[in-house]
Amino acid sequence: MHQKKAFQYLLLLPLMTLLVIGHFACKKPTSPSFKDVYGSGSGSPLPPGTTPTVGPSSHAFLKTWGSLGTAAGQFHNPHFIAVDDVFNIYVTDYSNNRVQKFNSNGQAITQWACDHPQGIAVDNGGNILVAQEQLNSIQAYSNTGDPLVSYSATSYDEKWIDIEGVPPAPVTHTCHWEQHGPVGFALDDAGDQFIADSFVAVSGDCAIPNDFYRTLEMYHLSPQVYTDSWDSGRYSRDGDTTNLIGVAVNQAGTYAYMTDAHNDFVIRQTLPYGTAVTFKGPGTGDDQLQFPHGIAVDRNNHVFVADTTNFRIVEYDDSALAMTYVSQWGTEGSGTGQFESPWGVTVDTAGSIYVADCDNHRIQKFAP
Repeated sequence: MHQKKAFQYLLLLPLMTLLVIGHFACKKPTSPSFKDVYGSGSGSPLPPGTTPTVGPSSHAFLKTWGSLGTAAGQFHNPHFIAVDDVFNIYVTDYSNNRVQKFNSNGQAITQWACDHPQGIAVDNGGNILVAQEQLNSIQAYSNTGDPLVSYSATSYDEKWIDIEGVPPAPVTHTCHWEQHGPVGFALDDAGDQFIADSFVAVSGDCAIPNDFYRTLEMYHLSPQVYTDSWDSGRYSRDGDTTNLIGVAVNQAGTYAYMTDAHNDFVIRQTLPYGTAVTFKGPGTGDDQLQFPHGIAVDRNNHVFVADTTNFRIVEYDDSALAMTYVSQWGTEGSGTGQFESPWGVTVDTAGSIYVADCDNHRIQKFAP
């Protein structure tokens, strides 16, 4: 949080929370509304005449489905994807305010209403958990779309004591923070939830009024019992130029990976209380990122990043904790293997890669 000279603070944290930034539907990087959402920052639209490099990839195109519309199997800005153990595919169809379920061939099975759905995950019992951005909540559903329970939190108070206060007594400060909408969300194999949160200082004795506090929080939920117990640590970065979007956790549950869209890098957080390390940086070349959004980790600790305004997917090998560049694929367009604002990315248990091709209103699947 905010740095102050010699003070102690106590955070009174609430229920479940999520990410930030009032994310709206995906927009092309030159769209004013896209920039209105993200501000200036280091991540900016590509300069005229700049073309991202296209490196090698061994991930062959397999299939695609979807088009713009409201019918089953159509999308309006698909954002995030999850795949269950029997290869059913769940997509948050953001601007259609619904979740759609498909079989492994991309055929529509069912759909259900869900208010501005963002991050999505499947738990060990096959239930579907969805981050609802506008409702500041996570909603749990059965795998057929029956609502189970919703939990949320909208605010908390930060208190600290200034022990350098003028005698005779130190001064106690209180700042009231309110949550912004959830976006990034992930589960590990143990059922722990990882949530990218955002709060804004709105009232009280706040060091910086209207400042943003962004954090990765970890919650432990008993299997099939959705509680509000807070279990673990917190990663935070102050300042309104930080925009955590995607969250993924490796199979061992030892590292969480996040994308920071404003600063064009990936963050690796050692779990549960370890250090955070940033990788990569802004640009269009190999091993660089522009407004990265979705992120996924496979069972070999290969990390896949949706490099949104470079219109590609970038693959890294983090098995040696070095985030070594492996490959990339994609260019701007609507053809096979091309993207318009790739948003979410996920990997199934067989290693196949799925991409929510947001402005093309479709899903693309690639080989391991």
